[in-house]
Amino acid sequence: MTAVIDAIEVQVFDTETRSIRDTKGHRHPGPLASAQEALVTIRDSDGAVGRVLTPTRNVREDAVAGPLFGALIGKPVLSVEAVLRDLVIAQRGNPVDLADRRIAVVDELLWDLIGQRSGEPVWRLLGGAQPRIRAYASTMCGDDTPGGLSTPEEYADYARTLVAQGYSAIKLHTWFPPLDFAPSVARDIEACVAVREAVGDGIDLMLDGFHWYSRSDALKIGRAIQDLDFRWFEEPMDEVSISSYRWLSEQLEIPVIGPEIISGGICLAVTGYASVPSTFCALGHRTRADSRQR
Repeated sequence: MTAVIDAIEVQVFDTETRSIRDTKGHRHPGPLASAQEALVTIRDSDGAVGRVLTPTRNVREDAVAGPLFGALIGKPVLSVEAVLRDLVIAQRGNPVDLADRRIAVVDELLWDLIGQRSGEPVWRLLGGAQPRIRAYASTMCGDDTPGGLSTPEEYADYARTLVAQGYSAIKLHTWFPPLDFAPSVARDIEACVAVREAVGDGIDLMLDGFHWYSRSDALKIGRAIQDLDFRWFEEPMDEVSISSYRWLSEQLEIPVIGPEIISGGICLAVTGYASVPSTFCALGHRTRADSRQR
């Protein structure tokens, strides 16, 4: 008998964090503070259980009880793509309660449940071509806190620490508003130069800086990090403007990576432009990303 989704439960619990968001939504280190997270549990008719952790804002009871989770009860466990398709169709008329990040929770829940049922990790169920992959270190965004990531020199010091810990690749997130000096083309380039000089030529470096540079500013940064032998240049302009990414890719030899957001992914699909390596999985939509790439 085909297993079906039997129940979904949400448990909110108290925890602690050292991560804070600025007024533009970027995360930075902060003092230890109280926080809440949510553990979502899904059960099927055979008694198997899948779980996912998510911010509480993604699973507010008034928003998810009916339109998000209620619609799943009784659906076959293995019909992930059909479930996601139905939610995306329903999203058209209810974009607030069925926000992309909430649909992503369902996607993750179903894949974890399938993995638990099969006794296999999800990466293997999705193809599993490689049992191991390299991990790169990814910095938080730049800040104005002495001893943090407030100067190019501090980026260099932190890069040395990461290399000492065993990382062979590092991605830099540089400075963003609301910092009064951000964005800054010159400062971003200075940080990239400082890190390359600190770690030498044997470490792969990538840049994921301010996401709304003009074409000319993005080209200036791209040429600078290309000369520094960076591995890629990520999301430097408005991702809805695929023509800008096409233009920038034609000016540079370094790969230009994008889009990373849903709207950018839609524009990429509409234009049919395949020369931009896509990282379109930022919201956790594993199933939707697979479907769009077919």
